[in-house]
Amino acid sequence: MFVALLGPRAGHGQLFERDDAQPWVEQEAKTPAFPKASGLLRIQVPGQGLAEFMIDGESISVGTDNVVRYTVVVRSSSGAENVAYEGIRCDTGEVRRYAFGRKDATWGNARGVDWTPIRDTERNNYHRVLHREYFCVGRTASRNRNDILRVLRSAPARATDG
Repeated sequence: MFVALLGPRAGHGQLFERDDAQPWVEQEAKTPAFPKASGLLRIQVPGQGLAEFMIDGESISVGTDNVVRYTVVVRSSSGAENVAYEGIRCDTGEVRRYAFGRKDATWGNARGVDWTPIRDTERNNYHRVLHREYFCVGRTASRNRNDILRVLRSAPARATDG
């Protein structure tokens, strides 16, 4: 018989509470420089033919809190772009948006910045692709920054300066 023990301090994805476990503390997220076209690395999102998804390689950081923070640029087939600064928690499979990009290349603070689960059921979910294929190892621990960049650069499609 298997019994999952969850105490009052048990976090997402944690089956057994340890007496010596420290509560998770998120480090402060500081917005990076606004992305430049030359630093964008394209990721493939299966089933998403009408938009390009790109990560700004310069913005990637892995915090001591095990959060991978990055800037994403989503470009529609008509050329419209959305820019966001986000974080993914590898250990819990959650995502959070910290800021959104404005047309004048400045950042605006995101509203409703709670951590939300990355769901397997969402179609064309670039967060799921980042979590599973680029940022995390075994869906638990984050890769280090150099490993993430290596994986992104070895992906089949790389964004161009256009």
